[in-house]
Amino acid sequence: MRYYETLYIVNPNFEENRLQDIIGDITKEIGRFNFSVINHRVWGKKRLAFSVSKHKYGTYIMLQFETNEAKHLSEFETYLKLNNNILRSQTVKLDVKPEKYLEEIRKDEEEISDSPVEIKDELPAEESADTQDQENDGNESDSVSEESIAYGICKSKKNLFFQREQYHKN
Repeated sequence: MRYYETLYIVNPNFEENRLQDIIGDITKEIGRFNFSVINHRVWGKKRLAFSVSKHKYGTYIMLQFETNEAKHLSEFETYLKLNNNILRSQTVKLDVKPEKYLEEIRKDEEEISDSPVEIKDELPAEESADTQDQENDGNESDSVSEESIAYGICKSKKNLFFQREQYHKN
């Protein structure tokens, strides 16, 4: 079995629906040549090293596939060159089979990072009963300040996550 990886760049102004149509067209073409797709995913919008067709940015899409014979590979590359939606593409042979990329894991990580963080101190039952009695004595200002502190921590974590994502995108 031979394994290949194709990275192609499409117009950065395409919307998500148009990207999915292009990915579908490429997948159909792969099926026509009897290649089996391992991974086909959007890497994201990145800055190009030089201007291509008057574009400074491009949307990168990674395709990994396997085949028993490489005789149709040149036809597939010709298809990519003639496709007007694709700015540039490159296909390389891989030595080992690539791992299957699980999109679900990535979505779960995004949901976790977007959800608010709850800060709870776990106290033994005796101590928690004592603290509840103290809170009911009218010291509500302490609990408000703790909530605002927790909100500030959540907000700063979200900003750090956003900055980290922006750094990795560039």
